[in-house]
This record gives sequence, structure tokens and C-alpha cells, in this order.
Amino acid sequence: MSTLITYALCTVGDVKAYMGQDDATSRDEALITECINGVTNEFETYCDRKFLSRQYVHDGTTLPLLPGNGTDKLILPQRPVTAITTLIPWPSGPSLTRGWLGQYMLDQQAGIITLATATYLRQSYRARTRRSSLVFPEGDEIVAVTYTAGFLTNATAGSSDSTTYGYAERAGDLRFAAIKQAAEFVHRRSRSREGVVSKTLPTGESYSFIKTEMLPEVKAVLDRYAGVFIG
Repeated sequence: MSTLITYALCTVGDVKAYMGQDDATSRDEALITECINGVTNEFETYCDRKFLSRQYVHDGTTLPLLPGNGTDKLILPQRPVTAITTLIPWPSGPSLTRGWLGQYMLDQQAGIITLATATYLRQSYRARTRRSSLVFPEGDEIVAVTYTAGFLTNATAGSSDSTTYGYAERAGDLRFAAIKQAAEFVHRRSRSREGVVSKTLPTGESYSFIKTEMLPEVKAVLDRYAGVFIG
């Protein structure tokens, strides 16, 4: 029987309830699971991001260090960012602190770190020069950062966590879009397996990629999650 991937955007129960199939058989549930996995993968591919909350460790071992661009801004690969554990802008440097009295600020929704304006030392590979602000040195694999990003699994429940994260409404429309698209895939798949490609992740988890067009209303939701907006 198919297994739901760890970061699936909805559950088998969600899709069964939406389709009015509470009495679905094991075979039906396997099909629904496969479609949910395919929808999750397609959504993340379309938006070029991961959605559900997890930790990212860019320490040069777990994940590559991030590149610096010579400015005071760094765009993290995933968002919304809910916590930053460490931020080391240059090799062998100290970890910076966040906040108005700290050394950087964070735009959680966009996942953008802005270094504080003050007199710091800018470190490059060749020399240190005094600047009016702290910047991320230019180069590939420079910045070490450990952070948590993504939406809560049950972001519509109104729990203290979802309130703290502040993204319940946006995660709710994403979840419903996943349910609706998965139900559409189930409907199509119940008639044919054409266009389905199964793949296995490095973690051993498998998913199905469904080569078919998304519903227009679902695409409209995903377009709100794609891209980074500064401001």
C-alpha cells in the first residue's frame, strides 16, 4: 500500500471527506495517497519551495553554505522563517544576534535577513576593511545558517503555535488547494493511470508525479506562494 510522504500537504481523510468517500476501500485509499504525494511534489516544484515546517542546516556538511552577495541582505531558500538558530556571515566568524538591539533583522514572510547598520568589520578572503554597515561577503558557500521555515501541518486549527507563527490563513488556502487538486487527480486516475511517473527520494520516500494541468483556481493560489517579495 502507498505511504503518505512526510511533508504531504493534506491527508487521506481530508480528500475522502471532500469527495464524500468516507467508506473508501484500501485500494481507493492507496490511490488517494498516491495522488496527494503527487500534488505535494507538483506544488513544491511549481513554487520552487518547501511548504511544511522543517529545519535547514547550512553548515557545509548537512547542506551547503549559502552564497554571499556583498550586500546587507540574504534571501534564505525557504520561507516563512519561524526561527534562526545560528547565523555566521563569514568563515570562522561569530554567530550574530537578532532584533532591534542585535546585529540583524528578519522579514519572516519573505525569508530575508538584513544586517544592522553600524560600524563593523567586513571580512573578505584578502583583507578586512571598515565599512558603514555589515555585509555578507561575496562568494559561493560563505554563509552558515541554521533556521526553521515552513507552515504548520495543522495551520487552520487555531493552536497557540499557529497563532505565534501568524500564517494560519495562508497555509489554510494552500491546504484546501491541495485537497481540491488531489481530488481532481483521483477522479482522473480512477479512469486511467496514463501520465503517472513514480520516483524515489534520497530519503527512501516515494512519490508520484502526475503530468497533468492544475485547476485554474489552484494555480491562482500557488501563484501567491511563488516568488519573493521585498517591501
